Amino acid sequence: MDAALTAARLVNRRDDLDPAAAASVSKLLVNRAVALAVEAASAVLGPALAADLSDGGYAWSEFLLGAPALRIAGGTDEIQRTILAERHLGLPRDPR
Repeated sequence: MDAALTAARLVNRRDDLDPAAAASVSKLLVNRAVALAVEAASAVLGPALAADLSDGGYAWSEFLLGAPALRIAGGTDEIQRTILAERHLGLPRDPR
């Protein structure tokens, strides 16, 4: 998880990358980090992740329920990959 976030930070600091390509790569990396965080929290907390409403428990429930929206907001992972492939790598468009 930390590696994905570090990579996203490094991509954003580079001046030689197209900003749109950097944004797509960063979004993919952050989405991966969030997915890993949800996986880790689920493994550690188990059912308490979604059911525990004690002090601090609500934050984990909110994170769990909000994580899928992060993958959709700003374009799904598939859309980001398509943007990178077609616009930045010059690959041909998918036939329709």
